[in-house]
Amino acid sequence: MRQASALSTALVLAALCLTACDDPTPSAGGPGEGGGPAHTGSPHPNASGADGSGPDGSNPNAPGGSGSNPNGPDGSGMNPHDPDGAGSNPNAPGGSGSNPNGPGAPGVNPSGPGGSGSDPNGLGGSGSNPNGPGAPGVNPNGPGGSGSDPNGLGGSGSNPNGPGADGTNPNGSGADGSGPGGDAQPSQDPGGAAGTSAKCRVNAKLVPSCGALWGVYVRNGWVDSSLTGLEAKVGRRFAVFMRYVDWRAQFPDASARRLGQTRHLFVSWDTRDYKSGEVIRWRDVANGAHDGVVRAAAQRMKSFGRPVFLSFDHEMELHIGQRRNSGTAADYVAAARRVHGIFTSVGARNVVWVFTLSGGLWGDQAAKMRALYPGDAYVDWVGWDPYNFYRCHNSPWESFAQSIDTSYRWFAQGIARNKPLILPEYGTAWDPSNPSRAARWHDSIPSVLKTRYPKIKALIRWDSDVVNNGIRCHLPIDSGPGMLPSFRKAGLDPYLSAR
Repeated sequence: MRQASALSTALVLAALCLTACDDPTPSAGGPGEGGGPAHTGSPHPNASGADGSGPDGSNPNAPGGSGSNPNGPDGSGMNPHDPDGAGSNPNAPGGSGSNPNGPGAPGVNPSGPGGSGSDPNGLGGSGSNPNGPGAPGVNPNGPGGSGSDPNGLGGSGSNPNGPGADGTNPNGSGADGSGPGGDAQPSQDPGGAAGTSAKCRVNAKLVPSCGALWGVYVRNGWVDSSLTGLEAKVGRRFAVFMRYVDWRAQFPDASARRLGQTRHLFVSWDTRDYKSGEVIRWRDVANGAHDGVVRAAAQRMKSFGRPVFLSFDHEMELHIGQRRNSGTAADYVAAARRVHGIFTSVGARNVVWVFTLSGGLWGDQAAKMRALYPGDAYVDWVGWDPYNFYRCHNSPWESFAQSIDTSYRWFAQGIARNKPLILPEYGTAWDPSNPSRAARWHDSIPSVLKTRYPKIKALIRWDSDVVNNGIRCHLPIDSGPGMLPSFRKAGLDPYLSAR
């Protein structure tokens, strides 16, 4: 989670919530007391420091299990923020020469999305599939392709019917309804947003052909009813929903499987036991000590069958001598590669790998983030967690654009230059002295993404409080008057209608 400043019910309910509920209140020994993920402070306005959503004991909103079932899906009590089971990622899309079983692997499935002799991790097709998305050189007019940018997310000027083509920006991320092939047509999908285009669909790596995926993380109450209840308020179905799980959790659970039939599931898998506080060392994962856990998770994800976002140990740069000592950057890289390899070996090809960082650029964080990157062959998306905490952390108010700008440029020009970007967490506080501020914050999202940050192809709104160092930051979508209506308005914009 990105931090903006250095200063920065009942036993019955607990029992009922063991499989499909995020407990709405922290409990003793729970996330705020060492039971789940949390965040630490970041001394830089553009830093993505922890604030209570990630793995750490100080965050009552952190993912985790329950008192009686700490590893169970949607555990309550001990870890109210734990949405779902455990996991790994056997279904990694995007094969390469060394991964003949991965989607798009040259020779095995040359026409598969992501396959390419020269760019096995790219978003385009291969030389033998000139009609594949974004095929470099061979089919510059293919969906998402461009002669000058084989890894681009947008269409080219010579293919006005291609998804995302805008005629002027072959590397752009999609039309906005005003250009050819855009998304101004009405939706035929009752679960979509108003003005949705049937053309804004995802490929095998869940990258939308135009616009961006609109997602949410909900914590309070029953996960199913909390999610569907929010959807009723905002007038659409979310394209993505987030769940947090600890190392031995059995995910995806029944709730995630059910909700995941009509939405894309995003699983954030933490190398920690939320109940005991045990830290799973990256070196041990890399050395094979946890292969049984990883293989079982891979098999479960494979059996789910649908594409799933999976983030292995999100915000891991804060796990090197900050939140906890999980190991070195080299240890993480080795662990991530081993996990990916096991998922591939069992044939879990439906998993889409997300490399999620806090995004803070203070001190030596930029160097850490570069050193932690496991390589293009092991990553499909890159993400970070920006927030506007405002007074909660005694920091200046930041607009949506200001909260993402510095980190966006660093990622887009660096490790993510050939990858789509995602905001796995983001949110804003409400300003009681200027109530319209937060509404404008939400209002601006579609136009800001479309005109200034086209590589962001998905974003997941954090709908909960977070706690950091005993300070509770109130960040739900409906934190004050005007916030929910403005969020609804943003979500109904055609640019965010991709599914």
